Amino acid sequence: MKQLMATARNLIDIHLPGVTVPMIECILVMTEPDFRVDAAGVLVRECVVQNMRFTATLEILRETADRFREWADEAEALAKQTNTNAEKK
Repeated sequence: MKQLMATARNLIDIHLPGVTVPMIECILVMTEPDFRVDAAGVLVRECVVQNMRFTATLEILRETADRFREWADEAEALAKQTNTNAEKK
C-alpha cells in the first residue's frame, strides 16, 4: 500500500474574460514497497517513490481538507476507544 511522504502545490490563475479563477495543482509524493528476488535468490525490498498530480478548485480543496480532518478525528476516536477497552481487560 502506498504511504504519503510529502505534499506540494502550485497556485494557478486561469484568466477568463472578466474573471480570474484560482486553481491549485496538488502534488502528493508517495512511497510504496517493491519486493523482488535477486540473482542469488534473496528477497530484496526497495522503496519506489511516485507522485500524483491533480488540479482542484478552492471549494473542492476545502471540502477535501474537511473530509481529511473528519477521518483523522474518527481514527483518533477509534484509537481512544480501543485503548479504553484494553485497559478494562
